[in-house]
Amino acid sequence: MRWPGREQANREAPPSGEHDGGLAGECEAYLAGDYAEHAGATGHLIPVWARLNALAHADEATLSHLALDRVGPHASVAGSEWQRAVAYLAGATLEEAGARGMTVTDLQASLLIPLELLLADDETTWDLSPGQLVAVGLAVLRRHPSSTHRGSDDPTAPCL
Repeated sequence: MRWPGREQANREAPPSGEHDGGLAGECEAYLAGDYAEHAGATGHLIPVWARLNALAHADEATLSHLALDRVGPHASVAGSEWQRAVAYLAGATLEEAGARGMTVTDLQASLLIPLELLLADDETTWDLSPGQLVAVGLAVLRRHPSSTHRGSDDPTAPCL
């Protein structure tokens, strides 16, 4: 099985990948919120939707760590841009959950997982920049009127 967009995006990701390189490892990484790291560690391209994977599946402690924006000294410019984008959205996710009085898990299930799946399914989003991903993520998290698509009543439907 191949995840959508794996061959379409950039290769930058922090080294990691404790999951094996087969299908089971891909599934395990996806569900743990480690898919971007896994793809980079196994030499695969990292699709934009995978950048959202950690935000959609990680626990609150991991999101807090991601929000610290730890860009390593050897990170490439492109890699550090993605790390900052993910860090910003991680902080926004924690902030929105608190502001709404929701658990992070509930916020992820109601907003971020649907956005992740939408991005994975829509080839036109596979080349979004880090800034564009932040804009789409914030629109969905904040249910801004610009996040609705074609007059939809569903506030999770981002306008892409």
